[in-house]
Parts: sequence; C-alpha cells; structure tokens
Amino acid sequence: MTRFTFTLALVVTSSVLLSGCIGPVLIAGAATGATVAHDRRTSGTIMEDKAIQLKAEHEMRDNVALKKDAHVVFTSYNNNVLIVGQVPSHDVSSKIEEMVQNIPEVKKVYNELEVGPPISMTTISHDSWITTKIKSSSLYGRAGVDPLRTKVVTEDSVVYLMGIVSHAEADNATELARKVEGVERVVRVFEYTD
Repeated sequence: MTRFTFTLALVVTSSVLLSGCIGPVLIAGAATGATVAHDRRTSGTIMEDKAIQLKAEHEMRDNVALKKDAHVVFTSYNNNVLIVGQVPSHDVSSKIEEMVQNIPEVKKVYNELEVGPPISMTTISHDSWITTKIKSSSLYGRAGVDPLRTKVVTEDSVVYLMGIVSHAEADNATELARKVEGVERVVRVFEYTD
C-alpha cells in the first residue's frame, strides 16, 4: 500500500467514525496535503504564490488611478506572475506591470493586459466555463495532462497555461485546450522540466 493510499484510507475511516463537520475537514485537509505533495513547487513557493497574488490584488484595489475603467486578474505560479484583463491605456498597463515587478519574490511578469473596455459579466462567466471544461478530470485523463501541475486562466476566450511541466506535457495541455469549444487562442506560460 502506498503512503497516499494509506493516508486516504485513514482519512476515509476517520470520517466515518467521526460525527459533525470534523470528517469533511479531515478529508479536505488530506486532499490539500495530497495536492501539495504532488505539486512540483515547494510548499513554501505555493504560499509565496498566494501571498504575491493577494499583494497584487490589494495594491490594485488601493490604487484608484489604476483600477478606474480596468478589469485585471493576477495569477502567480512559481513566483511568475501572469497579468490579464483590460485597461484604458498602455500607460496604465505599464504601471500595473511595474507595481507587480516590485513585489518581493516575483521572478518574472507576463503582462498580457489589453487596452480596451472591461469585459462583461457574461464574458467572465463564459471564460469560467471554458476553464472548467479544460480542467475537467475526464478530459485531462484522456489527454495525459496532470491537472495538479497545470494552471489554466481564461480571459476573453484566450486560454493561458502555466505550470512546471515537460515539453510533452505542455504540448498535450495545449492541444487539449485548443480543442475546447469557445477557445480562440492558447498562450503558454510554462517552465520546463526538460
């Protein structure tokens, strides 16, 4: 029995024996632990990614000039930050990129902001649906792509793929994303293991 199988069996058994909400909490904790153990980033880097993203969102929220007429989404993966969305000018785009670059621990910034009006809530919902379709486990299983090692961000029907992957994994993930209905373009923002 592998360590993961043993841990999962222990958690399931514990959840059956425990009453109330303690069982689901244990299962969620075990699932998170399995995810972290499977991720190619260290647990410290995973925490740094969350902190970088929160810091960028906080600084954007506090800057009235930058957030006016803008829709901006920050995603950090292995200390590389992807910025997508819409801004009113190239000047605002440059300022947002500079703001993110100045956050401690950021290695690289991928500025994919477009100049134009913010997308609608309908478009945001459609983007979420595209991401969900790409990340569905049945699609990933068939394509040989590990969903825990690939971050999918969709903005205005453009899919951005991040992660620490082999070239073969990157090609499989890209091909999978391209086949999903509604995807207009796929942008790879990967770090490679080979």
